[in-house]
Amino acid sequence: MLKGSSINLTNGLQSVPLKSLIGSVTHQIRTPLSSIMMSAGSLEQILPELFQAHKLAIEHNLLESDLNYSQLELLGSALPIMQQEIHRAFSFFTTLMQFIEKICMPVEALPTLNVQDSLDKVLKHHACAHELQLNSLHVDIKHDFLFKLAPIFIEEFLANCIDNSLRAIKHLGMGEIYIHTAQEDGHNCLYFKDTSKGMTTEQLEKIFSRYFRYKEQSINPGHGLCRLAFINAGIDVSCNSKEGEYTEFKLRFPSV
Repeated sequence: MLKGSSINLTNGLQSVPLKSLIGSVTHQIRTPLSSIMMSAGSLEQILPELFQAHKLAIEHNLLESDLNYSQLELLGSALPIMQQEIHRAFSFFTTLMQFIEKICMPVEALPTLNVQDSLDKVLKHHACAHELQLNSLHVDIKHDFLFKLAPIFIEEFLANCIDNSLRAIKHLGMGEIYIHTAQEDGHNCLYFKDTSKGMTTEQLEKIFSRYFRYKEQSINPGHGLCRLAFINAGIDVSCNSKEGEYTEFKLRFPSV
């Protein structure tokens, strides 16, 4: 069993303007994808006639070929799949840019939220999805406070934490979740702790490396993107864990 391990991930945003960097990468990828999409569309229109011509040529002994018609049909069926995957890639990059727009907003332009409302919104959703397991959840928001942040990042961060904790509790067959707030050294703090299996040092070091999660056919920000949004808004993020015992996140908010 490891001793308590912790990692702090609040060293500031990268020196390269994030919005410009992601925008440039997105443009470089979307351009060839557009060409591939157009080519696939053209092939989808042309191939049926080519397949029919190939079939007739074989039947009239005008062509010798090792390709049978089922193989050609398989090629044709691949085109819609290709187009679907390209469409998904376009949607991903569009959503990514929307997230980056929100992350790079000046703090003064961010909406003002409060902890209780943000948490209530997340718990309302999870009350339907995880009704039985939510008996393990204990919430104590005696100190409610305001903060500035795009709502999707605090909501998805809490949702990610709850989902991960409930899965761990279900797998282990034991554990509790504790969420509470406090005032410490002039800062407002939000704590999220689960007492299931904890994390290894390696897992702890990678906890913020996941930038996206796929849920209900949509792309949502993972811990990595949420962390960037927190840092931009002046919110400190830290995670402490002891394998086999607990994992605890701490968010420290500046005064609004």
